[in-house]
Amino acid sequence: MKKLGKRLPVRLIHYDDRSDLGTGVRLYEKLATQDKVDLLLPPWGTAMNFAIAPIAERYKYPMIGVTVDSEKLRTMHRRYFLILIQQADIMSQALVDFLASIKQPANLESVAILYVGDLFGIEFSGASAPLLPVKGFEIVALKSYPLGVKDLSATLKQLKAQNVDVYIGHSYPPDGFLATAQAQEAGFSPKVFYTGVAAIFPSYRDKFGIRVKTMHAWCFGLGLAMAGITGSLLSMVFELTPYMGLPYTVTALIIIILGGLGNILGSLVGAVCLGLLEAMGEHLLGPDMKTIIIYVAFMTILLLRPRGLLGTKG
Repeated sequence: MKKLGKRLPVRLIHYDDRSDLGTGVRLYEKLATQDKVDLLLPPWGTAMNFAIAPIAERYKYPMIGVTVDSEKLRTMHRRYFLILIQQADIMSQALVDFLASIKQPANLESVAILYVGDLFGIEFSGASAPLLPVKGFEIVALKSYPLGVKDLSATLKQLKAQNVDVYIGHSYPPDGFLATAQAQEAGFSPKVFYTGVAAIFPSYRDKFGIRVKTMHAWCFGLGLAMAGITGSLLSMVFELTPYMGLPYTVTALIIIILGGLGNILGSLVGAVCLGLLEAMGEHLLGPDMKTIIIYVAFMTILLLRPRGLLGTKG
């Protein structure tokens, strides 16, 4: 510590609350009254944070709830317990707005909401459910399940039979992992599968998503193969030099930016537009002017539409 001019040891005391609210409250009381710690770190989950918030107030421990989503807790205006992340009303509105933005392209109609039966799930389902019909969605199922559930297969099979378009799971990580695994086993694959907290974990992506490292390896290998094939074909027409691919690299970069970064259709449109400009420029003004026309058109489009022809706002 700079104030004391020396390093001070820090002793960490931790207990396992076993995800039980009663146990958690008793352990936080013990930390405050018996262990007399100088700082209390928050627990995991909305329900547990709600249960121990009075302890932080009673013993005047400043605490920041980093994993709590509760409008009820926020409106209590506690002095020592602060909430960091956005709450159910704002997050639910963002989710419903996103679903509405893809409703027509993806032909989304029916929605099923499955939520954990504690404060977190109740508030989130209560916030999202009224917003969906306003955007033209039909809620075909609104069901809760108990905290610590071990089997959701029966419910998921019912949702599959109802041919649900959108699945919304207001759930904790164990429930989200469970629902995803059992949905795969049941063959339940709606057009949109949203599971609240679980999907933020890298382990969720590794277990249920694409193999990122494998995809990177395949893309890198495919790129090398295409470059090798292109170089071999060009060598039949042009002289081999270290810079023979530079004009094509610049052209490819212009096409990608012109069409819109990350948009495959945009790249196709950009390539067609660039080819037409080249052909027209060479025909009307001669081969020496076609490059100037391309760059002038390129800069003009970027000035008018910086995201490219089909690029979307990031």
